[in-house]
Amino acid sequence: MRSTPQSQSVLLVEFANIAKMGHFLTLILFCCQHTIPTESRSPSFLGRIVDPRQASLAKMSEWIGICEQSHKGVCRPLHDKSPAQSLGGRMRLIDVNQMCLVIADSTAKYVTLSYCWGKTKSFNHTKALSGRLWRPGFLSIVLDELGQTIQDAILLVRSLNMRYLWADRLCIVQDDAEDWKQIASAMNQIYGYSTLTICAGSAGDVSEGLPRAHLGSRRLIQYIERVRGLELMVVRSPENYIRVSPWNTRAWTFQERLLSRRCLIFVGNRVFFQCRRATWSEELDCEGHHPSWTLDIVGSPLKLWNEQPLRRYSDCVQMYSGRKLTFVTDKIIAFTGLGDILASKLHGPLLYCLPTAYFDWSLLWEPTMVTKRIESSSGIESPSWSWCGWVGGVEWRLSTTSGILNNMHEWLVAHTWIIWYKCSEYGTPTLVWQASEVSTTMPTRWNGYTTPGTDGFNSYGRLKKLKAAGQSPQLETVPKVSAKTHCLQFCTYSALFNLVERNISGANFKSVLGSGLHRYDIEDSKGDWCGTIILDNTWAEGCGKAHEFIAISEAKDLELEEFDSWTYYIPQEREQAEWYLYYALMIQWNDQRTVAERVGLAKIFKEAFHSWSLAPGLKWKEIALG
Repeated sequence: MRSTPQSQSVLLVEFANIAKMGHFLTLILFCCQHTIPTESRSPSFLGRIVDPRQASLAKMSEWIGICEQSHKGVCRPLHDKSPAQSLGGRMRLIDVNQMCLVIADSTAKYVTLSYCWGKTKSFNHTKALSGRLWRPGFLSIVLDELGQTIQDAILLVRSLNMRYLWADRLCIVQDDAEDWKQIASAMNQIYGYSTLTICAGSAGDVSEGLPRAHLGSRRLIQYIERVRGLELMVVRSPENYIRVSPWNTRAWTFQERLLSRRCLIFVGNRVFFQCRRATWSEELDCEGHHPSWTLDIVGSPLKLWNEQPLRRYSDCVQMYSGRKLTFVTDKIIAFTGLGDILASKLHGPLLYCLPTAYFDWSLLWEPTMVTKRIESSSGIESPSWSWCGWVGGVEWRLSTTSGILNNMHEWLVAHTWIIWYKCSEYGTPTLVWQASEVSTTMPTRWNGYTTPGTDGFNSYGRLKKLKAAGQSPQLETVPKVSAKTHCLQFCTYSALFNLVERNISGANFKSVLGSGLHRYDIEDSKGDWCGTIILDNTWAEGCGKAHEFIAISEAKDLELEEFDSWTYYIPQEREQAEWYLYYALMIQWNDQRTVAERVGLAKIFKEAFHSWSLAPGLKWKEIALG
């Protein structure tokens, strides 16, 4: 437990929730008052006694108005083009007055809905019904079939004196694959341009509705106690409610929340307003036109927009990758809208959700839970080399990447060597990263690849210095064999090593891993420990056997959890400089041995790669990684 004074009216108290592994239950104690003066908009930070039957529509309108007037520079669209400009006739809206669909124009102000579909069957926009949906009053006829959440959202939009609502179930033709694909790819514009997003945070199903959006829905219970003549109210942080909500477990809702300028979040039988500047609650008098303390003190993902771009990207992936999808093949497209916004600050586009300007770094992700390959289907490719090709959460583990974070740009230029290619639609290899895509800003430690300067530099702006032990320095770097469009093509070192069960010497060396994961050791041809890798428990059956590893970049050193009882490699001198390791991918090949798949990420001593790998020893090899 820890407490922090925030103002004369506020005491923040955090209790570690042991059952939630690292999460904190944040309780905030407020002095409360039944009547709060409204003449001044300076927040009093007093608790507010509210109508338990229904949230205040006037208060919701006030929140929206304050944000529109005072947060213009922050709470603005993240995209230059409106969805009506990009989608044309596909940008449909629900007219809540006429109760039918209409085509949006570029000036239309509209509200978006973020919710969970669940398992309840409800009314969808299909090709067969498409003609009727444009008739005024038709949605009133089928209102009871729309699902309570959509019904409540329509009523709320109308009550807030707004006219248009976007809800995917009605605004996308659900049995038209092309319509769905076009609109799903434009979610950053649809949610980013909306005036407001209504978030059904408590509802795991479309039938559950928006609590307290109207009379007759669930009641709010406020926790108020009188202590020595002073009334105190206990309030939980909105993230405490959101974190455990069904809505927060879904992949699509993650980008819907992050892309939105303003959200009304219905969760925990309460209503919260959240924008990029503030978080306000109906229970607290803390809203105002000037910056002040607000409820977004902990845990809000909207704080990601204040982070350095690469950190923002990695945090977004960590928060998104473990979320649930009804169709796992949607993992790429459900990230596309957010990915486009993230890429705009990363000096280049994303390739299968990985930033091309930091491509060597982007491959260093590791699982946070047991993962499963997503099988490619219906023309949707899911490569093993990207996190988007797997079901399950991932991260860029600090112990794995800490050595390169002091100067990312220097590492990319001086400690990587692979010329990465992707297969074009015409079957020819093209560079993953194009120099023309790089920003013209001055180099900093967080910059990506450098534009090639002279003939002494390769396509990624690195010095041409590659030389394998005992081989010619003129090693082939351009693939010669055609591959499928989702494959990475490149040339690098390949070697075989044994996988063995880890024998921990003490508690200091134990890795904190997700359920079902295990840190395995890697041994060379002499039986000496030479590296480490995190895989799931099923790979225990592969221990004692040879596996192929391909070196992809240089690693600076090892952290305590990565090695057993030494930091040096037995066959080499103890006095070793930095960058004595390789990041390496463990791979396995298809039956025809034409395409390899990623299994996991290892750190292995360079000396082991070049001198002590299993027979047939070190090879320079062309790889097609699918």
